Amino acid sequence: MNNHSSGGKAIRGLDVLILGFAFFATYFGAGNLIFPPQLGLNSGSDFLSGLAGLTLSGIFLPIFTLIVIGLNGDVHSITERVGKNTYNVLLAALMLVCTFVSIPRTCATAIQLGIQGNLPAAPFIPLVIAYFVISFFFVADQNNVMDRMGKYLTPLLALILVIVAFVGIFNPLGTPVAPAVDHPFVNAFLGGYNTGDVLVSFIMAAVFISSIYGKG
Repeated sequence: MNNHSSGGKAIRGLDVLILGFAFFATYFGAGNLIFPPQLGLNSGSDFLSGLAGLTLSGIFLPIFTLIVIGLNGDVHSITERVGKNTYNVLLAALMLVCTFVSIPRTCATAIQLGIQGNLPAAPFIPLVIAYFVISFFFVADQNNVMDRMGKYLTPLLALILVIVAFVGIFNPLGTPVAPAVDHPFVNAFLGGYNTGDVLVSFIMAAVFISSIYGKG
């Protein structure tokens, strides 16, 4: 893979791959595991419309948000155009959502659906502690968090998702039926917000952008 130079520093293809993996792992949380299958189920035989709606709000919009923040430098440079306290209010609201919704939801999904779903007798509290210890390992060093996720976490995550996808294709639970909602596209578009990925772009933008600049 050829290297290209930017700002006097060579850009390695491996760095691009690792950062891409890390971005994917950061965005792919509990909401991405729960809501898309539910939206697909509700879309029924019109699942392509549901897929289009979810793609717009759950994939393109978070990426667009990150691009806009990157072009403006940071979140603060955008919010200060609204008011001097907008950034603090927005950040506080986002942190409350993450603390009381996103983080517990991610932990509960990993343990209750992932581990206890297959091993019902597995102890809950010790698994919660282990979950957050492992999470702390990946995020403790802000300078290396993207590398750690891209090198270790994402390949394992991608492998699991590929296995789930193949099982769903070759051994499906059933066949699509009539949509359970009137407008699958609109339902999936609005449901895509529940993944919380736009919030991830606001909160993690500084880490994402510094990692990109750090790699050249």
